[in-house]
Order: sequence, then C-alpha cells, then structure tokens
Amino acid sequence: MARNPVNPFRYGKLVQKKDFCTRPEVNVLREYLRSGQNVVLYGERRIGKTSLVEEAVRGLKGFRSLFVDIYEVQSLHSLSQRIASAVARRGNMSLVQRFLKSVSVLRPTLSLNTDGLPVIGLDAQRLSTPTDLEPLVDFLCTDFSGEKCVIVFDEFQSILNLPDSREVQAILRSKIQQQSGAFVFLGSIRQEMRLLFTGHDSPFKDSAALMEVGYLPEEPFKKFLAKKFEMTGYTVEETVWPEIFSVTRGHPNETQKLCSALWMAHLDTRTVTPANLRDGYELIFAMQRAQFERDWGALTGKQQSVLRTVAQRGGRHVTAADFLQASGITHAPTVRRCIDRLNDLDILLDADGEQVFTDPFFRLWLLDKGY
Repeated sequence: MARNPVNPFRYGKLVQKKDFCTRPEVNVLREYLRSGQNVVLYGERRIGKTSLVEEAVRGLKGFRSLFVDIYEVQSLHSLSQRIASAVARRGNMSLVQRFLKSVSVLRPTLSLNTDGLPVIGLDAQRLSTPTDLEPLVDFLCTDFSGEKCVIVFDEFQSILNLPDSREVQAILRSKIQQQSGAFVFLGSIRQEMRLLFTGHDSPFKDSAALMEVGYLPEEPFKKFLAKKFEMTGYTVEETVWPEIFSVTRGHPNETQKLCSALWMAHLDTRTVTPANLRDGYELIFAMQRAQFERDWGALTGKQQSVLRTVAQRGGRHVTAADFLQASGITHAPTVRRCIDRLNDLDILLDADGEQVFTDPFFRLWLLDKGY
C-alpha cells in the first residue's frame, strides 16, 4: 500500500483498464464488433455505455474507434460539426487531411486551438438539406470504416431532433449497411431508441443487435469496490454493503460516487461502518447542494408534491388512490402530467413501470431535509 494513497474511485468520466469493473456484456459486445455486427446499446445516463464500448474495443487487437457525440443536436450543421470534431479529436493529421479532402464541397477550415490541436469548421450555408450530409457519411463509411474499425454515435436518439430526421436516418442507413466495420449506437432514452431500431416503419429497423446496459451485478461489483478500499488501507464492515447497494442499486457511477465520498470522509480512521455511512452522504449533499436546491426550486408546487411522494413511498402505481391521497392531489391526470414533466427534466425515469430518481442522492437529500 502506498504511504499516501490516492482516492481509487472514479465516476463522472470514462473509466478504463483497472478502473473498469467488468460486466457480462463486454465479451458479447466484443464478439459483435469483431464480426462487424452493428450494435445498439441503450441504458440510462451515466450507466457506463461509453466505458463499456471502449473496454470492448481495447480488447480487440489492431482495432480503432471513432466516437461521435450527437447529444442534443438540433441542425444538420451541428451534426456535421460533431462528426468533424470527432475526427479532429483523434489528433491524427493524416486522417484530418483526408477528411478535409473528402468534404471539400462543405468548404472546411482548419485551425489549431490553444493546445495545438486541430479544429475543423464547416460552412453552415453548405448544409441546408439532408443530402448535404453525404460527403461526411461517405468519409465515415469509406475513409475511416473497415474490418477493424468501430464508429460510435453517442446519444443517437438526438437524431430525432433534426429537421427532416427521417431522411437523415435513411441516408445513414443506406450507407452504413454496406460497410464491413461495426457501427455502435448509444442511447439513454429507451423508448426513443426502441422506436428508432424496432419501429415497423423506421429506416433503422432490424439494422443492429439490441443490448440493454443495466446496473452491475451486486456480488462482483462489491468485490471490485472492496478490493479498491483494501488496496488503500481501508477496512469496510461487511454490513455496509447492503446499505450502499440499497441506495445506488448497483448504478456504476452513483456507487463509485458514494464509495469515493466514504473514502474521503474517513481519511483519518480508514474505517467504514454502518454508523459512519452518513458522513459520505453529507459530503455528497455538500457537493451537490446548489444543484439540488436549483432543481427543487424550479418545480411547481404540484410537481414538488409528486416528487416528495415518490421519495417517501416509491414510484410504483403513481395514479393509484393511496398515492393520490399521500400527494394531496385529487386527480390522477394531474399526477401523470407531473410525472411526465419530471421525466422530461431527467429527475425521474421510468424503470420497468417504476418511477425512480436518476440521482439517488437527490432522493436522500429531500428526505433528509424534510421537504
């Protein structure tokens, strides 16, 4: 053990190698990519989809990947710029030069940022119709794609935001289906991803294997986390783990966040017990207080009542008589509208018919403060 160990828990960022807790899906995904199979990975935000793909690609000798984040794109120009930025981020000037040549009709510009990395700009005037995207897609499907290439579109459901979205989808599908390399489509909104890839009239119907990324299995995840505590000289009582997993349900990001807070809160004793778990919660409350207060304050009175009731009673049967009575709201349609709005705000999500907090510590904070 190092004399001054570093906090071993990582969250809110890409995790790789020793920081990646392996999960059953990684080997399945790796074989799909090896064979050139297109794949859809969907699961809630911060569940570890990007880390899963990175780890799968890392285990494939000679493979390379390109990640295109299209979260909240609203126009053809913004989609094009995301693709250009993905190419530039690789920092490979030979690749950048090939890209510039391939999309010359879009009048690309090349500059360097303050770190000396390439920045590519595209002329918005040349991106007015879906067919204007074809040079970009052709580059992805010819200059970059190949048997050992993986192209990843992150938050792919955002493609639905685009004007003429259906035509954009059709162009992408027609180009992608002819390629030998694998395309991976990541998404955090289950209903929209299912609509895109299983809807009977969707251009992407039956174009990729569907995989859902869920919470990590408790036992192997516990061993992974316990080892990190042990390697840095910490003792964790066995009875602590059920409490941790009852709060986080095995969500990778939130579980590592709690373990990180517990590690930081007990630097002096290096001991975690059920009696001092609250110290970890308090540290998270302090870090996220401004966000929690802002989210709570932005809600209407009825939305606050519904959220409070979900925090206290759980999120099943939210239009049942006992839930209505507990919330103080008479009409079920009003509760349903509040739930829909809380889903839109990414405060709650529907997990197999149950409304759950996207951030479990927001729930604990509400209960702790008595709101």
